[in-house]
Amino acid sequence: FFPVENFAHVVFKVFLDQGLPATTYTAFFFVIQGATAAYEKNPDHPHLKNVMAEGAHHQVTNYLIPQMTDYHWKFWPFFHLWNFSRNSLHERIIFQNLASIGWSA
Repeated sequence: FFPVENFAHVVFKVFLDQGLPATTYTAFFFVIQGATAAYEKNPDHPHLKNVMAEGAHHQVTNYLIPQMTDYHWKFWPFFHLWNFSRNSLHERIIFQNLASIGWSA
């Protein structure tokens, strides 16, 4: 299924993609989500920054790891293993965009 001579390179690419960047972007999503949800509940709170920080902290601590392990890492690493090993550089973008549309739907 995977070309043997390039498999280590493919695994390295997937590790680079799914390690720090994917986790950072997902955490950033939860920070924004938690902060805006806290703001919507208490827009006139005298310590709004603290309330928004608490909301962001709550979202990240409660949802980041389950999101990454239950959903994200069950699909994307395998998709990228296939995409990086089977498709040319120009085709990867098309398949990545199609997968992203399906992921977001």
